[in-house]
Amino acid sequence: MMYVFLIPLVITLLISLKRNIWNKALSLSSLGIKVGVLIALVAYEKRLEYLLDVSVLYIMASGAGIMLLLHLILRSDLE
Repeated sequence: MMYVFLIPLVITLLISLKRNIWNKALSLSSLGIKVGVLIALVAYEKRLEYLLDVSVLYIMASGAGIMLLLHLILRSDLE
């Protein structure tokens, strides 16, 4: 089952090769969410409750990092 989840990860990495900054930011955000969900699936399958906390924190940190990155990029474009 885990191998089926790796296919969207590879597709996301291929999309990130485009030159447009917005496509790269979207693929990074998508990649962060997919990795977080993958961690949650492993935690559920192995019955490791602490990994569920790690996956939630990972998704939150990934989202905050993308927002900060886009804020800095937009700010540099305006100056």
